[in-house]
Amino acid sequence: MIDTNAVIENEKKAFNARLAEMLKEHGGEFVVFKGGEPVGFFPDASAAYGFAMDKYGPDAGFLIREVAEGRLQVASLTWHLGVSHAR
Repeated sequence: MIDTNAVIENEKKAFNARLAEMLKEHGGEFVVFKGGEPVGFFPDASAAYGFAMDKYGPDAGFLIREVAEGRLQVASLTWHLGVSHAR
């Protein structure tokens, strides 16, 4: 079983390290980070979430963030998108 918290922390560090570079071409878009790399940019969080779920599934660790400085808004994407994963 993966340590999701550790994965997310690593993805956040990678996001922050690449933020200045991403702002130049992708400011205001949403990015999916997986394995410390940006794997896709999207116009909204819903599109980013759909991509990540299709490609990696609900049990994978990935990060979705808006490419922006100082506007971190923590929210449950499952709540906003009406998606839940029950076992």
